[in-house]
Amino acid sequence: MPIPSPAVTGTPPMGSSPMGMKLAQPGNAAAAVAGVRQAVELLQSQLQNIPVGSELHKAVLESVTKLAKHAASADASPGVQQTAGRNLMQSQQQEAPYAALMQALGQQKAA
Repeated sequence: MPIPSPAVTGTPPMGSSPMGMKLAQPGNAAAAVAGVRQAVELLQSQLQNIPVGSELHKAVLESVTKLAKHAASADASPGVQQTAGRNLMQSQQQEAPYAALMQALGQQKAA
C-alpha cells in the first residue's frame, strides 16, 4: 500500500520539523525577558493590595520570587525595556475601546 503524500494527510514527513517554528533569535529572547520583567513588576505593585496570609498573596509572592530569579532587573537593557513598555502601552490603548464596550454590554445585561 503506498504512503499518502503529506499534502493529502496534512502532516509533515517523518523527521521534518513543523513549518511554523520560530527561530531562536536573541532579540526575541530579550523581548520575552523584558515582558516577564514587566509582569513581575506589575505583580509586585499589586502584592501590597492583597491581604497578607491569604492563598492569593502566597501564590503571587511565590510566583514573583521564582520569576524574579530568571528575569532580574540588573540584567535589563534600557532599550529593550523601553520597547517592551511602549508595546504594552500600545496594546492597552488598542484594547481599551473593546474593554469599554464589553463593560457597557455587561452593565446593560445586569440592568
